Amino acid sequence: MTIKNTFKDAKNEFDIVSLRGFSFTQTELTNLRIFEEKMEKTMQNEHVVWVKTYRLSDSGKWFAMLLAEEKDLSKKEKAEILQNIFRTYIKSLKELSEKLNVKEETLKEIFEEEMKYKGKKR
Repeated sequence: MTIKNTFKDAKNEFDIVSLRGFSFTQTELTNLRIFEEKMEKTMQNEHVVWVKTYRLSDSGKWFAMLLAEEKDLSKKEKAEILQNIFRTYIKSLKELSEKLNVKEETLKEIFEEEMKYKGKKR
């Protein structure tokens, strides 16, 4: 992921982020929950300055892992990213299943069934 260029409109300054040929603004990536946006208070020349910062969310780390060169991440880092995105996915799935009245036990059965196959074709 690289910042391609910066441009300004009447109200905002935008950084264009390039991901393997696709370009996104930081706002778009924040809206997609790839970035987490945060404001940090700093002092500069005896004045308070608020700086907007962006960092990759768990989902963002997952996408970055998919886009990164294999050698750029250690096996441990990849495992941590996988575990975090899985946890996020499960939480979202649980919320959706509650809204749709799908029993938790049904989801557990599906999970157990899929884990038995370990990549083998059924």
